Amino acid sequence: MKDAPILLCCATHWEAFPFIRRWRLRAAGPFRWEGGARGVDVAVLKTGMGTANVREALACASAPRWLVSTGFAGALQPGLASGDLVLEVNGLEQEIPRTARALASARAIPLHFGRIAQSDRPLCDPKDKAALGLAERCCAVDMESHEIRQAAERLNCPFLGARVILDDIDERLPAEAPSGETAAELLPYALRHFLELPLLARLAWRQRGAMSRLALFLEELLPSL
Repeated sequence: MKDAPILLCCATHWEAFPFIRRWRLRAAGPFRWEGGARGVDVAVLKTGMGTANVREALACASAPRWLVSTGFAGALQPGLASGDLVLEVNGLEQEIPRTARALASARAIPLHFGRIAQSDRPLCDPKDKAALGLAERCCAVDMESHEIRQAAERLNCPFLGARVILDDIDERLPAEAPSGETAAELLPYALRHFLELPLLARLAWRQRGAMSRLALFLEELLPSL
């Protein structure tokens, strides 16, 4: 296991690319990049959104040193703001959250610990986010972490959820998430949903800074895993 990389699973290009660029990772397949970060062997896998895509992406994966679910999440509790980091550390050694807390404090990055809930669709309505947070007592939600957690159990490797909040609990999201990643692919979506362009612009403006913050934090945390 010492020779295996830490595998970071990201749903989309926007979540994967900041790691690839920051660590200058090399392509190792259509949706996989490999290299090093601060002397640690790492790999980034772009899984696609949702449980079915994650299941397919990890179906034939060999056991990594760690399996990390990373990228964006939505807040399910008051007090979590866009740009805050969320870690799911259940079952891990106490030294890991202590180190994470110290790193975040040194960078003045708000950090929260808690369970990441699963949703099979983007939660667009603030009422839906509040209801899920109350029902499951989770602090954040995404569409992939549950399946990645299940894969870690199957592969018998440690799991870490490391996400950055993109939308607050009181914020409404576009009713349909864009499926494309290039300008040509996004244009038809924008034409069909022009009334929601202000919501998309707000999220687009936030996401680069949010992922840069997460990439920096994980780069500093990886050597302690």
